[in-house]
Amino acid sequence: MSTHNYHKKEYEQLEPRNIPKEYYDFSFYVSKERMITYWHQVVDVLSKKPKIILEVGIGNGIVSNILKIYGIKAITTDINESLRPNKVVSITELDTVFEPGEFPLVLCARVLHHLPFSEFDNVLSQLNHVTQEYLILTLPVETFRIYFTCRITGCKSVSVSIPFPLVLKRCLQWALKITEKSKTQNFWKINSSKEVCMFNIRAKIKKYFYIEKYYQVPEDMSHAFFVLKKK
Repeated sequence: MSTHNYHKKEYEQLEPRNIPKEYYDFSFYVSKERMITYWHQVVDVLSKKPKIILEVGIGNGIVSNILKIYGIKAITTDINESLRPNKVVSITELDTVFEPGEFPLVLCARVLHHLPFSEFDNVLSQLNHVTQEYLILTLPVETFRIYFTCRITGCKSVSVSIPFPLVLKRCLQWALKITEKSKTQNFWKINSSKEVCMFNIRAKIKKYFYIEKYYQVPEDMSHAFFVLKKK
């Protein structure tokens, strides 16, 4: 099976455990915007100076391999055996494989929205179980923005964005017949409904963790980062 004869929409209709490794091919899966989120993951992990971490959801393995270059051992888990994680286990069953507080830091990036929101509380408890101190969690955000990037030679680039009402996004999706309902991988995003509004997300997180830092990636505000400390 190759990306040449298997369309992206067909991949997105598969359950996460059945997605072939080819889905994560660099030219097919990795965009500049996605690489920026990897950079933020690495920076947040390095800031805590762990010697070993648990990465829940291996994806294409780019982040764990970068961390290894900087002397951090990354133990990986995933429900998808074809991705060759160190442990094949569901995020809902981490306590069956790992001891309490086995890792000083756990990284879980863009994983939880692949599960029904009814599982959110249980998954947070599983992540609380396995981390000794820190959890770096990223979640998708429902947003609609126009982005601008400015850079002067020799200086860092600056990104700004102008938000627009989500109702406008939904009207455009309706007019253009664009739908995400067929994506069995994606059950929810922050602010996609009242149930998953940011207030409720924060309230559930605070049952298990202190929120040390929260931010959305300036270059792509659909990515929310939480740097959390275990209670």
